[in-house]
Amino acid sequence: MRCNVEETSIMVAFSVMGLFNPNELTKSLLVTPTGYFRKGEKLNGTHFRKEDGWFLRTKLTASLDINNQLSELLSVLKSKKSELCKFKENNDVSYQFNTAIYIEQKQTPAIYLEADIINFANTIGAEFDFDLYVN
Repeated sequence: MRCNVEETSIMVAFSVMGLFNPNELTKSLLVTPTGYFRKGEKLNGTHFRKEDGWFLRTKLTASLDINNQLSELLSVLKSKKSELCKFKENNDVSYQFNTAIYIEQKQTPAIYLEADIINFANTIGAEFDFDLYVN
């Protein structure tokens, strides 16, 4: 999944987790997800998924500012704000922006959230998760 091991790189995903039909969310948003899974699907030998999931993910890209990838997702999701709010109101789901940062050669990226992403996340009730991987 890593692009260039010489450069710091970032990937951001918008995830929907809960008990719902991922195909209904796709139809509601008119957005094709990067992927989805269903409750009960096998993860590995003895583990199974405990809930349904739907996600839209950016590519892992060399970057020193997480807002580049967040803005890419926001450009797709911003016009779907009312659909996301309605879907959450009618289903047992949670929304989250998951950020994976792979730090190379001590090049730390800017990790701050611009006002438009904070406002959007607040409106739809989304949380943020940050994972740092330092080499």
